Amino acid sequence: MAKILLIHSRGNILPLKDFFLLLNEKGHKLNCYTTDKKTKRIFSEGNINTSILKIHPNINNIWFRLLFIFLWPFYLLFSLFWTFILKYRCHYTAIICFSDLGRFLLPLWCKIFKIKLITMKLENVQNKKIPLGLRLGINIMKTFTKEIVFNNYQKEQIITKKKSRAKKITVLPFATGISHLQDNIFNKLAAGNQATWEKKFFSLGTILDLNKEHAGEHLFQAVKDSLEVIPNIQLIIIGEGEERKKLSWLAKKMEINHLVWFVGEQKILKKWLANLDIYLIIAKHLNLVDLFAMHQAMAAGLPIIAPETADYEEIFTSEINALLVHPNDKEALTQAIIRLRRKKELRKKLGEAGKKLITEKYTLDNMLKEFEKILKQP
Repeated sequence: MAKILLIHSRGNILPLKDFFLLLNEKGHKLNCYTTDKKTKRIFSEGNINTSILKIHPNINNIWFRLLFIFLWPFYLLFSLFWTFILKYRCHYTAIICFSDLGRFLLPLWCKIFKIKLITMKLENVQNKKIPLGLRLGINIMKTFTKEIVFNNYQKEQIITKKKSRAKKITVLPFATGISHLQDNIFNKLAAGNQATWEKKFFSLGTILDLNKEHAGEHLFQAVKDSLEVIPNIQLIIIGEGEERKKLSWLAKKMEINHLVWFVGEQKILKKWLANLDIYLIIAKHLNLVDLFAMHQAMAAGLPIIAPETADYEEIFTSEINALLVHPNDKEALTQAIIRLRRKKELRKKLGEAGKKLITEKYTLDNMLKEFEKILKQP
């Protein structure tokens, strides 16, 4: 069994929590260093030994970016000493790195000390605030790194830019555990209103990371255009972040603020998802957070409406286990919503097919088996 160190300083890795917990349960020993207090708390609650990474600089800090050209030799020498300790004192056999600085400093030393270094692609875009020198260093060091992506679209995007990296990239089909029930103020509100919502409202729902921009106007217009046919429509938006105020203002401007409910971030999603009739996905391309939310909705048996892009076509077959619509076609999205409102049997069929797909193909056990193959690769 492997002894694995997680190094995390950027991006949201909480969607991978169930996978990491399973690794621990199956005998692999995991430890985690993170700069994020929330990640530390949640991983620690799951019995993953987690510590705050105190010596990691903030690469988005303007002073670090200016001084990096002078500091990088110091960091490289320090990482040599640290990697030596990780190998011969701590006996790590693998490192999973979610750190831009780590992706530059660790690959060469991990190669020398025979520690398998793995990176996982959380986002579809590169952090533009990375200093140019660090970005160049990361690109050079990628030759020593095994990179995991979660769908073939991500892999093709990387290979298009540099074909020589094809052998270093592995697709690991994402999976997550099913949410367990846990009462909090929002769960109680959802449970208390369930009977009322089922009688009074046709509920659409989506889960968004509101720290990023989204095509809110596109979604809100579809809801507004559906109102004439579905007078009892409402939209539930689960998520928290800076964009919440902007989207609230947009809903008010479009005069549908009485139809749109922002319920904040939910630790346990199951009761909210149980109140929905349709789950909507508006992101054109999937990142890890979108994948997690989509899997939760599919496991809840909800019919899915998603953009007709390569990411989703890899998972879904339109009309079989989801409805796929052109990402820029508001009319198509409106018609898909109305169609599912009118055809209860189609909603049931799509929901059951999506649930079957998620419970039979995209399972944590399958994800674990594929990951263990990666660990055994030279």
